[in-house]
Amino acid sequence: MKVFKLFLAAFIVLVSSLSGTVSNAAEPPAISSAVAPVYPETARLARITGDVSVDVTIDRNGKVSSAVSANGNAMLRKPAEDAARQWTFVAAPPRDRRERMARLEFAFVIVETPEVTSVFYPWEYKVQVTAPVSH
Repeated sequence: MKVFKLFLAAFIVLVSSLSGTVSNAAEPPAISSAVAPVYPETARLARITGDVSVDVTIDRNGKVSSAVSANGNAMLRKPAEDAARQWTFVAAPPRDRRERMARLEFAFVIVETPEVTSVFYPWEYKVQVTAPVSH
């Protein structure tokens, strides 16, 4: 797990450095850090899967000031919102005081293998969260 977190952090830094700073509201804000949600045990046991979209408002310092799910299964929405509130983005340029918006996508997937890893797709603002199937 520590290796995955280190890899994720290095990958985020690389992608953020390639995307540069946000110069206007039309450009998506670059990600500083991302957090994957915890797959709810009750949802996993019930084999509930699906996507959850979370609309976030980002303050000028790059912190998420609000996170509201736009769709998805009710059992998966709260974990997605909780994770989204922990994301951080590159701060806005000094002269830009506007809040920024982004839509984060969380895909909850149940897999047949016991080894599970969350996958981060920074160019899509998407995290795939996996859980082993219960037998």
